[in-house]
Amino acid sequence: MQITHILAKNAALRGRHRGRRAFIIGNGPSIAHHDLARLRDEITITVNQFQRHPQVEDLRPPYWMLADPLFWEKPQEHLFPILQKLLEAGIHTNLFCPLGGAQVLCSTPTGPLIDPHFYTYGDHHAGTEPIDLTRPIPHWGQNVIGPAIMLAMHLGCDPIYLIGCDHDFLKLEKHNYEGALYGHGFESEPRPASDRFDWDTWSYAMKRTLWEYERLRDYGQLWGHRICNATQGGYLEVFPRADFEAVLAEPPAPPADPHDLAQRAVAYLNQGDPVASELLLAEAVRYLTPRTHVSGLTALQAVCAARQGQLPRARSLAARACRDGDDPAGLAASLL
Repeated sequence: MQITHILAKNAALRGRHRGRRAFIIGNGPSIAHHDLARLRDEITITVNQFQRHPQVEDLRPPYWMLADPLFWEKPQEHLFPILQKLLEAGIHTNLFCPLGGAQVLCSTPTGPLIDPHFYTYGDHHAGTEPIDLTRPIPHWGQNVIGPAIMLAMHLGCDPIYLIGCDHDFLKLEKHNYEGALYGHGFESEPRPASDRFDWDTWSYAMKRTLWEYERLRDYGQLWGHRICNATQGGYLEVFPRADFEAVLAEPPAPPADPHDLAQRAVAYLNQGDPVASELLLAEAVRYLTPRTHVSGLTALQAVCAARQGQLPRARSLAARACRDGDDPAGLAASLL
C-alpha cells in the first residue's frame, strides 16, 4: 500500500475539533500533581507509556501519540503493554505511530476500540501551508511532544496546553552530566543519562529539541494555534506559561465566526492585499462546520493565489472550486 493511502485515513480527523482547546499530557514528574479526571471532557493527547499512569482509566484519552522507534523495535517491552492496558480497560483511542511501526502495529490485533493512525516526516517547508497529517510533516519529532503538538494542529485545536512537560533533562550541562539522573513520572528510580549517550550526542539532542519547539511556536503564531506551557515548574521556557488551575476555571473561548473572517478577507482583496486576504480565508476554513459553511472560499483562495502570481496553485484551486460548485457569488450572497 502506498504511503499516501495510509496517511489518507487522517483526513477524517482534519479540523475535527476546530476551535476547541487541547491538553497534551507529558510524562514528567509534575503530572502527579494534577487530577487528570478533570480533563475527561476535554480534548487530550497522551504520549508514550501513559498507560502506567494511575488515572488512565479516569481520563480515557481520545488520542495517543507514539514516537520512539523502541515501540516497534522492542514491541513486547514497549508497545504491547500499552495495547494490553487499553484493551483491558476498554479505552477507545486513536493511536498514532510513525510509519516505521506500521508493519508491527498492523500485524497486531488491536480490537475495535484502538484505531491505528500513522504519520511520517518529509521535506516540508514550514510556514507555507497548515500542518496536515495526510502529508509528510516537518522533522520536528526529537521529542514526542513535537508530533503531539502537530496532531493538535491537525485537529484544529486552539489553544494547545502542555502539562507534565517538565523537561528536566534540559538543565543538564557538561560539567554535571556524568552520572546525572533523569526520569519520567512513572519511574521509581531515575537513571543516569550518561549510561545511554555520551555528552556530545546528548547535547545535540537537547539543542535540536529546543530548536524544534521554537519552530512549532513560530508556526503556531503564524497559523493561529496558541501553544502554552501549563506544566508546574520544569525547564521548558520556549512557550508562554499558563496556570493550569486558571485555565480550567475559565470556559473555552468561542470559536471565530468564519463568515466574519471571510467578509474581512473580501475587504482586503478589494484593497489590493491578497496576502492578508488569503491568511484570513485560511483562518475561516479552520472554523468551518456543517452549520457554518461559507460558499465561495475556495474560489476566493484561487483569486488570491492568482494575484500573487501563483498560477499553478490558482488553477488547482479554481478547478476544485468548479468541481465543488464553489463560487464568489455564493460567498457574496452568504454575507448579505
